[in-house]
Amino acid sequence: MEYIMKAALNQKDIQNIDKWLKTKGINYIDIRYELIDHLVSEYEQIENYPDLESFLKERLTWCKKVEKQKRKTINFGMSK
Repeated sequence: MEYIMKAALNQKDIQNIDKWLKTKGINYIDIRYELIDHLVSEYEQIENYPDLESFLKERLTWCKKVEKQKRKTINFGMSK
């Protein structure tokens, strides 16, 4: 039986993801936490995982799209 080691991110990696999201203009903490949760889960499921920076760069467009959709929901909810 072959054992495939999965990527495991530590607290420092997760903090770096949060900082990276902030530098990309994703300022709402709730949106960042949701994105971090998804990104960490996805990264840890990849069998032949790339370095974290490459992984994040590939996900930037998706992160911005999610952030834009979530921001609209937040703004709409606050305008009622």
